[in-house]
Amino acid sequence: MDLILDPLASTNLILALTVVVFGTLAYRASKDKTTLYLAAGFCLFAITDLLTIFGIGTRFDALHIITLISGYIAVVAALYLLWQKKPEPKRSFIKRLFSRK
Repeated sequence: MDLILDPLASTNLILALTVVVFGTLAYRASKDKTTLYLAAGFCLFAITDLLTIFGIGTRFDALHIITLISGYIAVVAALYLLWQKKPEPKRSFIKRLFSRK
């Protein structure tokens, strides 16, 4: 297993792991599963970058393709959940000012 220091794969790995960290932190703060799906999708993208860096298969290997497709499915599922969310009705300033919470 040889290390292949591909600058594109290395940059993608860093960016994907950054999204995973922030997605996980956002999930812990909001308990919204949408952010967890986004983090999972980008985690799968990071795995394909690690496979490239460690020289396991090629970019057109079945493992890479299946992992990428799974990542895209997770991201599309998160975007679908965002699309289906109902926006909260806006209350007027006066109602918010005098509401009891």
